Amino acid sequence: MPEQHGERRPVSVLFADIVSSTAIAERLDPEDWTLMVNRVFDAMTRAVRRYDGTVGRLMGDAILAFFGAPVAHEDDPERAVRAAFEMIGAVDALALGADDMRLQLRVGINTGPVLVGMVGTDVASEYTAMGDAVNVASRMPALASPGHIAVTADTHRFVAPLVDARDLGVVPVKGKAEGLHAYELTSLKDSPGRIRGVPGLESPLVGRDAQVAQLVGLFDLVRAGRGRVACVLGEPGIGKSRLLGETPAVRP
Repeated sequence: MPEQHGERRPVSVLFADIVSSTAIAERLDPEDWTLMVNRVFDAMTRAVRRYDGTVGRLMGDAILAFFGAPVAHEDDPERAVRAAFEMIGAVDALALGADDMRLQLRVGINTGPVLVGMVGTDVASEYTAMGDAVNVASRMPALASPGHIAVTADTHRFVAPLVDARDLGVVPVKGKAEGLHAYELTSLKDSPGRIRGVPGLESPLVGRDAQVAQLVGLFDLVRAGRGRVACVLGEPGIGKSRLLGETPAVRP
């Protein structure tokens, strides 16, 4: 049996499953159903990988993915949500199933601490995430309408400025002694708000006039048809995202 090495990390865990898969499958030959599910899995895994997530497991008619391991990003909850919207759109575009029962997805996302690493035996093992945050995420799709995403409050607080959402309130979740506050995401906002900072508090950008002017000048050249590349480098927390956010040319 392989040594069990794990690393504790905060991740955003995504579960997506096919709505009414049993009812759809019973209408089809097993080979046709398998081909259909494979097309769905291909669409879902492409969305996960596009946002640098990890596919942890394929489970019959569902997928487990997580964002934040083995590669972590400061915006992993946002990446998980964007991947979820993309996979829902991709599966809708496939237009699979009968006219009276189109194949759709429901997605659930939760953010929290997990243990990530190799799990299994010498015969069969996989890199996956384990912990209560994963269990909670697996329950979230049941709260979502077909073609929508249900997230916990722990995920929603990271992405609230980016999405339109319906507050579901505190809802009972199977296996949990107490209910969880959940939201159903309906769309990405056309004009998202600010992710960073403290709501209600503003402070001026100090000491970066030269850098802002340089970025604005580069964008002016690009608009004039002259290609340019700008690379903003610095230690975590030094203000790279703030600099871009304060540059008029690159504001959303």
